[in-house]
Amino acid sequence: MYHSLSLGHAEAQLAIQSIQAELLQRGKTAVIAVADAHGELIGLLRMDGAPLPSILIASNKAWTAARERKASWELGQAAHDSQTGLISPISAIPATSAGVAVCQSVLEAPSSVRSR
Repeated sequence: MYHSLSLGHAEAQLAIQSIQAELLQRGKTAVIAVADAHGELIGLLRMDGAPLPSILIASNKAWTAARERKASWELGQAAHDSQTGLISPISAIPATSAGVAVCQSVLEAPSSVRSR
């Protein structure tokens, strides 16, 4: 028999709150996406100051990390263009034992956001 852990709303909220607290402490902003083991979105937070396009990017990276069972930066390394050196600075990390992929796009927060 196959058993797997599944995340619910409460676990997604806890992950988002933990990441958000750390980002606020560092003076950064992000879009945080939490997906289940199948890559389906459970929770999403776009912090003040995070660009709108990062919503789709974070969701897609969480989906990919969950489906591939690899951090998105590892997949990026495999697709790395050695001539241009371009790699995405946004990373999703699957925590497969908990059935979660969390993606955050971390940016420097504008001073107006940091002062809140």
